[in-house]
Amino acid sequence: MRVTAGVPEWSAWHDAWVAAGDGYYRLADDSEKLGRTRTAGESFVRAALYYHYAKFLWLEDLAKYRVTTDRSVAALRRGMPLLDKTFERLEIPLDGDRIVANLRRPADDLRAPVVILVPGLDSTKEELPRWEDTFLRRGLATVSLDGPGQGESDRVLAIRPEYETAVAPLIDVLARMRGSYAAARAA
Repeated sequence: MRVTAGVPEWSAWHDAWVAAGDGYYRLADDSEKLGRTRTAGESFVRAALYYHYAKFLWLEDLAKYRVTTDRSVAALRRGMPLLDKTFERLEIPLDGDRIVANLRRPADDLRAPVVILVPGLDSTKEELPRWEDTFLRRGLATVSLDGPGQGESDRVLAIRPEYETAVAPLIDVLARMRGSYAAARAA
């Protein structure tokens, strides 16, 4: 509400959310320098979400959109390892390029069952850390995926309805990591 209250018209949407994200990014950077790891991590993750909101459904300037996508990804990549030592970025080959996913696991069970979180059509993995926390608290690992045409892959792969083309290679990568043919086959 604080951010959108200051947006008089759609053309101001992007810059208002970026400014709010920048505020959290500065807080995160300062907190990290002071050794306040949790505050830093949470603030980087909040900045990532605000950068995502800045570009969400906003396509007035594709160059700004892409820069903001990169800022969202970078903020999340900087913050999540501060909050979760199991955080791992996965790059999954697809159609001569790649899609990207974030893997998190319960610290006491690195072979826990995995929940694949698939964002909605205009969404990205940067929106999902709080959903991931819900499953992690229940002893389940999570992997949040940017599918073809989403998030980081929007420049190189077209969005498509047959999402299994993204999930299948993700399961292959997870199966190699975990060494479980049965788990991958069941999925």
